[in-house]
Order: sequence, then structure tokens, then C-alpha cells
Amino acid sequence: MKHPMNRASKISCFIYSMPSRLFFICLLVVMPFVFSCAKTVTGGSDGESHFLRSCDATCEGGLSCICGVCTASCEEDKTCDAIFPGATCVDHNASEMCSPDKDADNSTSAVCDFICDSSKECSMLGANYKCVTGLCRMGNSSPTSLIDSGGNDTNGNWEVVESNTTEGLHSIWGSADDDIWAAGESLILHYDGQTWEIAFEDKRLSINDIWGSASDDIWAVGYKKDGDNADQSTAMMLHYNGIEWQENRFEEISPVLLGVVGGFHAVWGTSANDIYAFVSNVPGWQLPWHWNGSVWNQIDDESVAIESSDLVFGNSIDVSGTSPDNIVVAANTVVLFDGIQWKVLDGVQEASAAWALSNGDILLGELNRGIERYRNGSVNMELSLIHLAAEGLYNINDFWGFSDSDIYVVASWTRGKDPYATAHIYHYDGSTWSEQDLDGLRVALSAVWGSASGELWVVGAQGTILRRLPMR
Repeated sequence: MKHPMNRASKISCFIYSMPSRLFFICLLVVMPFVFSCAKTVTGGSDGESHFLRSCDATCEGGLSCICGVCTASCEEDKTCDAIFPGATCVDHNASEMCSPDKDADNSTSAVCDFICDSSKECSMLGANYKCVTGLCRMGNSSPTSLIDSGGNDTNGNWEVVESNTTEGLHSIWGSADDDIWAAGESLILHYDGQTWEIAFEDKRLSINDIWGSASDDIWAVGYKKDGDNADQSTAMMLHYNGIEWQENRFEEISPVLLGVVGGFHAVWGTSANDIYAFVSNVPGWQLPWHWNGSVWNQIDDESVAIESSDLVFGNSIDVSGTSPDNIVVAANTVVLFDGIQWKVLDGVQEASAAWALSNGDILLGELNRGIERYRNGSVNMELSLIHLAAEGLYNINDFWGFSDSDIYVVASWTRGKDPYATAHIYHYDGSTWSEQDLDGLRVALSAVWGSASGELWVVGAQGTILRRLPMR
């Protein structure tokens, strides 16, 4: 049976109608032969397993080099289980690390692989194996480059970094290279310059966005499930004061927040006393919430020049701005704030991400279309990146810019019935767009952030974290 990246069924031994003493004798006799068989198939001259080792052309132990690793083609699980206990037959098109795009000459439809949720599960393959986007791969203590092997790459290559989680990550923000936070399903991760560790975890929470004004003033927003009913949730905020994360009780923020049902989907600000939070998963237009340094309040109706009929808000919201009087909100409909009024940008209905430029222009990511640059309310086609998806779902998820002429975009493309998105990262140099080489990585990317030193970080599904060091 071919598995489209489902959890593998482990080896089971069933012996019926047998006394317990004879059962244990059976185990002692049988188990050495099981594991010696696995080594016989995959072993090399060093007597160790070569299954899933990195390769360029050939492999030892009767294995073939397919999509950069030593494995074998398969039609059912027992073929793979004979190579290494616990390995399963994985559909070639569903494997993030092994897709036709990565090896166009390879016609194999399915290969033996080892599905994982954490690097601990890969340890049976060897000490240097890690869980990379749901599959065990051989590596080392350094990040794994998507282009070349090894870590600390300063040639502009993207690297997969161990996140210590398989939960989906939705957002990333940092104050420095050694103080970076990533938030997602039920947890917040922290990077201290060496490793990512879980800093906060609560299975009742889902965190959609994270933003801070300083290392000791960070906000994370999302929703909290009400009991066991996953269909009902309440808006939630967490705040980090430099020592610990604390859930903000509604009464500590504003009693009126008790009436907010759904969830916060975005948080962004210009300073410690000028922060906005945006609500979704509720009918119609919901006025943003504003933090003035001491209390959260919903903004005044008088500052909103919006008719509810003008809005088609989705469940995902992205916010960008250059100053208190130049803010852009993308949530299907695009809303602009000029410091006085909130207004709708006409003609846009499927925007999923936004980036405000210093000259007043706006970059918008639009569903199944690509990136469009708006100037004075009109699209500048020469500075846009139009990508009309022939099939599936093409979604621009997030922007990050070091300047108006150095901007990065993360996107995902899900085609047909394939449940695994193809990752895309684009760069804009002020005049042209170019795509970054991710070597066919197949995982949905959610957010991007860059540090003052030029480091770039991207997060996504299955605990995926990518890094690109500044070029030297």
C-alpha cells in the first residue's frame, strides 16, 4: 500500500495460543534475524544501514539513488519494511523531499521512506538522522542546506533548521539575531542564536500572529477553544514582558472584549503605545482594536469610512505599514488607514498579503493571481508579478522588506488533489522579480521575517523553519 505521507504502521508480531515462556523464547530467536535481514539489504562495506543516506548517483547495499537519497521503488509497505523496519511505501508525488520536480528523469511513482513527527523517531536509522518536513533525512548538528550539504551557508542558500516541533507555524518576529519568536498551533518557539525551543505551550490555543516593539514587549494573538467544542472559540491575546508569557484576561484589557467571538488574526504596530489587533471569523466588518500603551479599545466608528457592503473579509488577515498614517490591511478586501480614516481600496477582493512602501505604493498578494503593485489606486503592471495558476490554489502568504528595493515574498501552490503544497519564495530588487531556488521543497510556507543584519527566516507547516544567512 502506498502512503500519501500518513503515519506508518510499525511492525507487529502476533503469536496465538502459545505459552508466555515460549513466546519470549520466540522473540529471542526471531528478533536477531529480523534486524540482520534489514542490514543485509541496506548495509554497505561499513556494516551500517545506508537507507535514506544522501547520494549523488549510486548507493550501496542494493539501494538506488532516487531524489537525492538511497532508497528503492515500491508498490507496498512490505518491500520497504524488509529494507528497514518501520519504513513505508510513500507516494512519490506526496513526498516533500522527493517530488518529480526534483528529479525529472525519475519515473518511479512511489519510494520507500520513513515518515516522522520528530527527530527522535529517526534515531533508529542512525545518530545523524533528523526529521525534516515530515521525513527522516541524514544530516548533522548544523542546519541542512536545500542546495548544498552542510550548514552556516553564506552563499545565499536557504537552509532547513530543526524546530523541535511538527506543529504548524503561522508567524515569526524577532528583535535581534539571537532573539526570534515563531508562533503557531498551540505554541510559541524562541530562538536564542543557537537552537529553537518551545517557550510557551497551551493545547487550547491557536496563535495566528506575533509582533513586538522590543524584546520585552511582544504580543501574540489568536483564539482560545471553548472546552471540547472546536467550532466555538474566543479571541485571545498573550503578552511577553521579557520574563514570561501571560494570557491577558479579558477584564484586564477591556470588559467589552467579552463580546468578541471568533479570533484575532493579526497584530501590528508602530510603537509600544500604537498597536492594532484585527478580528476575523465573525460576520461583517469588525472594527480594529487599538492599544494606547495602557488599554485595548475598539476604534471609533467616526474614523471608519466603510460600508459593510464593500467588504468581503476572509479568515486570514495581513497588516503592513510605514508610519501611523500609512497602514494597509489585506483580508480579501483591502483597507487603508491614512491616520484619520479607514477606507476600502476599490477593485481588490482576494488579497491575502500586503506590504506598504515608503513612497505610498502598495504590494498585494492576490489569490491565484500573484503580486500586484498599486500606485494611486491603480495597478502598475510593469512592477507586478502575475502568476495565473492553471490548476489548484496559488496563495501569496507574507511579505518582508529590508527596503523598497529588497523585498521577499513567501507563497504556496497546491495542485489538483495533491495535499502537499510546493513552496515558493520570490525576491524583488526594485524593478524585477526573481524566484529563490528551494530545490523543489514541498511544504506550505506561512510567514517571513528579516533581521537588521540581513538574516532571513521563513516558517510554515509541520514545524518547518528555513533560514538564509547574509551573503558574504
